[in-house]
Amino acid sequence: MMEVLSTLIEFISDDLLELDEPVEVDENLLAVDMVDSLGMLRLIAFIESTYSVKIPPQDFTIENFRTAEVLSDYLRRLIDG
Repeated sequence: MMEVLSTLIEFISDDLLELDEPVEVDENLLAVDMVDSLGMLRLIAFIESTYSVKIPPQDFTIENFRTAEVLSDYLRRLIDG
Protein backbone atom coordinates (compact mmCIF):
# COMPACT_ATOMS: atom_id res chain seq x y z
CA MET A 1 0.00 0.00 0.00
CA MET A 2 3.08 2.23 0.07
CA GLU A 3 2.56 2.65 -3.68
CA VAL A 4 -0.85 4.22 -3.02
CA LEU A 5 0.63 6.53 -0.39
CA SER A 6 3.47 7.56 -2.72
CA THR A 7 1.04 8.20 -5.58
CA LEU A 8 -1.19 10.33 -3.35
CA ILE A 9 1.73 12.35 -2.03
CA GLU A 10 3.03 12.92 -5.55
CA PHE A 11 -0.36 14.08 -6.86
CA ILE A 12 -1.05 16.32 -3.87
CA SER A 13 2.43 17.86 -3.87
CA ASP A 14 2.97 18.24 -7.61
CA ASP A 15 -0.49 18.71 -9.11
CA LEU A 16 -2.66 20.20 -6.38
CA LEU A 17 -0.22 22.32 -4.43
CA GLU A 18 2.61 22.70 -6.95
CA LEU A 19 5.22 22.33 -4.22
CA ASP A 20 8.96 21.89 -4.64
CA GLU A 21 9.02 19.42 -1.74
CA PRO A 22 6.56 16.57 -1.15
CA VAL A 23 4.01 16.90 1.63
CA GLU A 24 4.71 14.86 4.74
CA VAL A 25 2.63 11.71 5.26
CA ASP A 26 1.14 13.18 8.45
CA GLU A 27 0.80 16.80 7.29
CA ASN A 28 -2.72 18.18 7.73
CA LEU A 29 -4.06 18.56 4.18
CA LEU A 30 -7.10 20.49 5.37
CA ALA A 31 -5.11 23.19 7.15
CA VAL A 32 -5.13 26.77 5.95
CA ASP A 33 -3.33 27.18 2.61
CA MET A 34 -3.35 23.48 1.84
CA VAL A 35 -6.07 21.62 -0.09
CA ASP A 36 -9.21 23.75 -0.59
CA SER A 37 -12.68 22.60 -1.68
CA LEU A 38 -11.80 22.69 -5.37
CA GLY A 39 -8.62 20.79 -4.60
CA MET A 40 -10.65 18.17 -2.74
CA LEU A 41 -12.84 17.68 -5.81
CA ARG A 42 -9.73 17.29 -7.97
CA LEU A 43 -8.24 14.85 -5.46
CA ILE A 44 -11.42 12.77 -5.37
CA ALA A 45 -11.60 12.70 -9.19
CA PHE A 46 -7.95 11.62 -9.33
CA ILE A 47 -8.50 8.84 -6.79
CA GLU A 48 -11.64 7.57 -8.49
CA SER A 49 -10.04 7.47 -11.93
CA THR A 50 -6.68 6.09 -10.77
CA TYR A 51 -8.04 3.33 -8.54
CA SER A 52 -11.38 2.64 -10.28
CA VAL A 53 -13.35 3.26 -7.10
CA LYS A 54 -16.30 5.46 -6.23
CA ILE A 55 -16.02 7.48 -3.04
CA PRO A 56 -19.50 7.90 -1.57
CA PRO A 57 -20.41 11.45 -0.52
CA GLN A 58 -20.86 10.38 3.10
CA ASP A 59 -17.15 9.46 3.14
CA PHE A 60 -16.03 13.03 2.27
CA THR A 61 -15.03 13.62 5.88
CA ILE A 62 -12.14 15.15 7.76
CA GLU A 63 -11.50 11.73 9.29
CA ASN A 64 -10.84 10.22 5.83
CA PHE A 65 -8.97 13.11 4.20
CA ARG A 66 -6.95 14.80 6.97
CA THR A 67 -3.52 13.47 5.90
CA ALA A 68 -2.05 11.47 3.03
CA GLU A 69 -1.50 8.56 5.40
CA VAL A 70 -5.11 8.61 6.65
CA LEU A 71 -6.36 8.88 3.07
CA SER A 72 -4.19 5.95 2.02
CA ASP A 73 -5.60 3.84 4.87
CA TYR A 74 -9.15 4.82 3.86
CA LEU A 75 -8.43 3.83 0.24
CA ARG A 76 -7.06 0.48 1.34
CA ARG A 77 -10.30 -0.23 3.21
CA LEU A 78 -12.37 0.96 0.23
CA ILE A 79 -10.42 -1.12 -2.31
CA ASP A 80 -10.39 -4.22 -0.12
CA GLY A 81 -14.16 -3.91 0.19
